[in-house]
Amino acid sequence: MKIDPSGKVTVMTGASPHGQGEETTFAQIAADELGVDIDDILVLHGDTASCQYGIGTFGSRGTAVGGTAVYFALQDLKAKIKKFGASGLAAGSDDVTLSGGVVTCNKTVRRRPCRRFAGATYRAMTLPANTEPGLFGDAFLGASDFTSRSARTL
Repeated sequence: MKIDPSGKVTVMTGASPHGQGEETTFAQIAADELGVDIDDILVLHGDTASCQYGIGTFGSRGTAVGGTAVYFALQDLKAKIKKFGASGLAAGSDDVTLSGGVVTCNKTVRRRPCRRFAGATYRAMTLPANTEPGLFGDAFLGASDFTSRSARTL
């Protein structure tokens, strides 16, 4: 999962669509979680150059497993967005919320759309402590935890 410098979102998945609608479902999950327009989301699947390969649908598990991995990757990405947003708003991480694609400082009510600071995260002129440039989120679900909350997130 990544947000590019223009604010567009790319979902990269090893789950391949086989007619169950994962492309649309994954885009909807990302749009809902990030508060962005679904037209600003691109879903790439089956490209092992960009992500780990999946191993098949096996009873239509693509959405159950892949969608869960998308959700966990979004939680990882949202935490990083909040960190960059807090830095840009001169606030603490606990003092900001992300809603509707906008980071808001709860104390000062200052707001900044994610799209506005996405490019700055890549230019890396100033980075919050313990962060790397760019807005990326990752998650992997292994065979033993396909849909459990205890999935290993990277």
